[in-house]
Amino acid sequence: MALVTGAAQGIGQAIAVALAERGAQVIATDLTPPNGTVEKIGPAAHAFQLDVTQEEDWRSVWVKSRDIGDVDIVVNNAGYFPNRSIDELDLPTWRKTMACAPIKLTIGSKHCDEPALG
Repeated sequence: MALVTGAAQGIGQAIAVALAERGAQVIATDLTPPNGTVEKIGPAAHAFQLDVTQEEDWRSVWVKSRDIGDVDIVVNNAGYFPNRSIDELDLPTWRKTMACAPIKLTIGSKHCDEPALG
């Protein structure tokens, strides 16, 4: 089974669909459950809410995923991009943008490595 973050649209959705087309069961995640992606894939997919910067969200997804099966692939695709020019970018937004990648990689790796989530 594959878990794909940021799977509601764009590259994440394309990765989730491609994995399913190649036979993988897919857990598609995003800030809100990516139901559109699951509809594109069909019964081999599940939609979960996941803010990749929140440790409790990761714990919740890993607990829910155990009811479906073992996760063999993690595509940590989610990111934050404010889609504005640099001169319109305030410091808190820049910090959120820059923090997303290291936070998601650290927390995601920590929890996908936990074999026993009680």
